Amino acid sequence: MNRCKVSAAQLVPGVALSLLIVGVLLYAAVHYDRPAESEVNVSHTLTDSTQATHTESETTSILSVTTTLCYDLNLATADDLMRVDGIGPALANRILNARTQRGGFQRRSDLLVVNGVGERLMERIMEEFYIANELPPIVTVTTTMPAATETKITVTAGRYDLNLVTKEELMRIPDMTEALADGILELRTVIQYYTHLYEVLYVDGMNGAYVENVLANHLYVTSQTTTAATTDTQFIRDSAAG
Repeated sequence: MNRCKVSAAQLVPGVALSLLIVGVLLYAAVHYDRPAESEVNVSHTLTDSTQATHTESETTSILSVTTTLCYDLNLATADDLMRVDGIGPALANRILNARTQRGGFQRRSDLLVVNGVGERLMERIMEEFYIANELPPIVTVTTTMPAATETKITVTAGRYDLNLVTKEELMRIPDMTEALADGILELRTVIQYYTHLYEVLYVDGMNGAYVENVLANHLYVTSQTTTAATTDTQFIRDSAAG
């Protein structure tokens, strides 16, 4: 069997090309600039520093926001209170004393008991402070009671027997006075009984118009049948008239 023979001249160009490629790769490998460890550390350090700066900035921002939040009024110091416009050292101390005396503020309206604190200043204080577990405001309910109505009891006078009538019954008669009532009863005692209504004209202060227009509507006289009694009474009447 015949074998194909390759001469050295035919191998030279291929070998030369392969060697050239290997040489280029070795050269590149030797002269490749790898980053130094110090440079890597610096890079990490810069990254950590940047992150730390951001964190610090965020923390500062959070603290800044926190400082704008309200304080518990029952824990505030005089310096805290003086941050409010209109509160000086003296007023701040009065507020603290009032808080101590009350055992702590429970409502914002408690501030109004402090001399120098009005509605407007109270509102400014509560913009800076809060009261933990604040109680609701006290609601004042004003109840208007209807005016008392005077009750007048009107007793209508009836008709009374002049010989039996009492002073209380006489006083029910319109325009009757105590003096006239007493006079009517005193005269009846003197004459023992009336035989006619107009006999009351003997009472001091009595007038005919009052007897005719008023007493005639409320008084009457029961007729007497005893002649002797009538005679005696007439005598007494004449004596009283004289």
